[in-house]
Amino acid sequence: MNLETYEPFVSLAVAAAIGLVVGLERERPVAEESGKPRRHAAGARTFTLAALVGGTAAWLAGVYGTWIVVAAVFAVGALAAASHLSEARRSEAHGITTEVALVATCLVGVWTCSEGLALPHATRLVSAAALGVATTALLSAKPMFRRFASRIVQEDVVATTKFLVVAVVVLPLLPDRNLGPLDAWNPRHIGWMVVLVAGISFVGYVAARLFGRRGLLLTGIIGGLVSSTAVTAAFATRARHSPAAIQVLAGGVVAACTIMFPRIGIEAAVVDVQLAGSLIGPVAAATLVGAAATLALVRRSKTEAPEPSPVELVNPFELSSALWFGGLFALIGLAVRAADVYLGAGGLYLASAVAGLTDVDAITLNAATLVADGATDLETARTMVGVGAASNTCVKVGLAFVLGGARFGRRIAIGTGAALIAGAAVLLVW
Repeated sequence: MNLETYEPFVSLAVAAAIGLVVGLERERPVAEESGKPRRHAAGARTFTLAALVGGTAAWLAGVYGTWIVVAAVFAVGALAAASHLSEARRSEAHGITTEVALVATCLVGVWTCSEGLALPHATRLVSAAALGVATTALLSAKPMFRRFASRIVQEDVVATTKFLVVAVVVLPLLPDRNLGPLDAWNPRHIGWMVVLVAGISFVGYVAARLFGRRGLLLTGIIGGLVSSTAVTAAFATRARHSPAAIQVLAGGVVAACTIMFPRIGIEAAVVDVQLAGSLIGPVAAATLVGAAATLALVRRSKTEAPEPSPVELVNPFELSSALWFGGLFALIGLAVRAADVYLGAGGLYLASAVAGLTDVDAITLNAATLVADGATDLETARTMVGVGAASNTCVKVGLAFVLGGARFGRRIAIGTGAALIAGAAVLLVW
């Protein structure tokens, strides 16, 4: 039996399924300002038909030419526009999302059944399904987007715009060669590292804006993506004034500190895959033990979790924050280069310990850069990252003792210490 004979029918079935999934999402009624539910102009049947129209037009294009695809999409668009005008007369708050989605579904149907494309049949179907899932996800995410939009402020928009201008316009103009003392600085490389770290931190910042204060544990995890030091300081201060909540507050801090380990792995992977591969075991061990310590602290809490402490998180795209990290990265890069030239491996470890007191991202990226450039061996770079992580964790433990008291500090020391020991043990044998 020749399976290629049935490929057009499989394509059409996939197109219909995509239209049905998108249409089912649009079947849900929405509440108007008057409080009365209103159904969307198009639902499961309409979206399925739109996908089938697109798929059939793609079939016929092989015989009659591509004009029939243009005509089919135009017809669906015209019907969507007419429907929008009709709905707009009855409701002032009527958007065009459903109508745009209807045209998009028709185009996905065209893509699904375009047999003449130089793509394998399975690849085309998978990509079409991905488009359908993405469309459905966007349609269903309206409440989340509105919630996020209501929580961002003008300062966030301005800061993000400035940063993107620098990243897209200024960064490509920076010289891509080693400069400065000992040729320790590559301006473009430094710029890319700033963009990388700010981007990872921005994910946490957006999540914090999106989810708000949804519990101490979630606050700790999300805050850890931006600044685990800020989470430690805020929760430690709260613990001193709320001794009954020490357990759950400590769990939030350990969660924030645990996020550091997968973050290290991601940053290393961007710069040097070989180093990242050698860190998989230690990072996984430290993360698992840190997660277990977090759960143990939270479960042992005998009191109801209080409202999360407000953690002051600065937008990572603020130019001042980006410039601060860029300067720190360059300074640590010079220290690492000097230590390598004049002191050897021992000097690199010393530089890592000192750098880790302020920031573990910078030493991780510098270590990965050394490996990528062939300036040091893999084992030395792994140890540099481990020393930097240990040094940075010690700072947070000290902060917990000073701001939260001995009881709080001990819990942080035990939780983060266990994670560090697990990571170090695996690092020695991995």
